[in-house]
Amino acid sequence: VKKMQLWNGAFEFLPKLRLDEENGLEELKVIRGYCYEYNLAGVENNSIRVAHIKKLFLKENTCKLFHKLSFHEESAMEELCLDVYKYSDITELLKEENNSVWVGRVKVLRLEGYAIEMLPKLRFHEENVMEELSTHVRWYSGFPEIEKTTSSSIWVGKVKKLELGDYAADILPKLRIHEENVMEELSMNVRMNVYTHSHATVILKEMLKEKNNSVWVGRVKVLSLKERAVEIFPRLKFHGENEMDVLCLSTNEHHQL
Repeated sequence: VKKMQLWNGAFEFLPKLRLDEENGLEELKVIRGYCYEYNLAGVENNSIRVAHIKKLFLKENTCKLFHKLSFHEESAMEELCLDVYKYSDITELLKEENNSVWVGRVKVLRLEGYAIEMLPKLRFHEENVMEELSTHVRWYSGFPEIEKTTSSSIWVGKVKKLELGDYAADILPKLRIHEENVMEELSMNVRMNVYTHSHATVILKEMLKEKNNSVWVGRVKVLSLKERAVEIFPRLKFHGENEMDVLCLSTNEHHQL
């Protein structure tokens, strides 16, 4: 089987399937049915072998099974997409130690919503090079796992394209990017219309605590900062020999730089 989709209760077949190195599974999507809750009782962590899977998509409450999966030590995923709408769908995974959930090499990592809280738990191959790391958070009710981490403590290695949207922009100081990284594009769009007035002082609250020229991004060829993200610009620290091809600053509001 090269591609597999599991809908609703069909997920419960997954622990019973043999998906080892000889199976050749390349893509797995687990899709949530309306109001369907998965029964994970008795399924141990790292017990569902998916070996050399190339693409993995988990959305909403299907993310509960992520730390039940076991990836090969030489796993090289082309794409990993995690989308979490309810915080309760990842509370069990968040009990894991930071940097303990093995994913190996990942070319494209997309984290949507509360899936951003999973990032400190993931452990990548030391020589991992990401083509793209993208995360967007359009609502806010706190990110305790991210907030507990210290600056430059979440290892992501080399990243060619980094895209942070809305509340996700606050994670940038937490990321540890390889010193010799050359980023093709760094894009941040912190829109003014994604939060209520009561959250206006929350967005970028961690990022704006950073000192100017303190948040390491290394070499960047294209830098795009939109809306409130322009406030981040003075805080970025580039490689001493950085040569930028394109700098784009765009906002419809007045901001203090």
